[in-house]
Amino acid sequence: MARYPEGHKQETRDRILDAAARRFKTDGLTGAGIGPVMADAGLTNGGFYAHFASKEDLICAVVRREIAAQTAALSAHPASPEGLVDALRAYLSARHRDDHAGGCPTAAMVEDIARAAPAVREAYGSAMTQMVATLRAEGRVRSDLDDAAILAALGALSGVLQMSRALPDPDVAAEVLKRGLMQALATLGAEPD
Repeated sequence: MARYPEGHKQETRDRILDAAARRFKTDGLTGAGIGPVMADAGLTNGGFYAHFASKEDLICAVVRREIAAQTAALSAHPASPEGLVDALRAYLSARHRDDHAGGCPTAAMVEDIARAAPAVREAYGSAMTQMVATLRAEGRVRSDLDDAAILAALGALSGVLQMSRALPDPDVAAEVLKRGLMQALATLGAEPD
C-alpha cells in the first residue's frame, strides 16, 4: 500500500474544492457533475467519496469556502471609508464582472442555491451571517445598519454584477457597474474620491 506524504489528503480535497468552485460558478450547481469536477482536479471519480459524502456535501463545502474567501478578501482592505470604496470598486469592476469562474460566489450561484437542498441553503445562510458579523466586528459597515440591511446591500451588489454580465452592450454594462457603485457607497456610508 502506497503511503502519501503528510497533508496529501487535504491538498487533494483543496484541488477538488477549487475545481468544483470554478465549475459551479460557470456551469451551475446542477450543470456541473462529479466527473467533470474530478477531471478538472486531475483526479478520477473513484477518489471523490474519500473526501465528500455526496455532491450536496461538496456543494456545501464549496459555498462555505467561497464565502469565507470573499470575506477574507473584503477584510484585506483597510477598515476605513477609503477601504470600503476600494473594495466596492474592485467588486464592481469590469475585471471582476468578466471573471465568472473566479468571481463572486453569490452572483454566480445564488439562484441555484435558492433552489438547492436545505443543507446547501443553510451553509450559504450561515456563511453570509458570518460575513456580516465579520464586517460589523471590523467596523466596515455603518453601525446603524441591521443585518438585514447589510444583506440587502450585499444582494444589491451581486445583482448589479449579474445585470452587467447579462447586458450585451458593453457601454451600458459599464454604466450599470458605475451607478451600482454609487448606490452601494450611499447605502453603506462611504463617499468616493
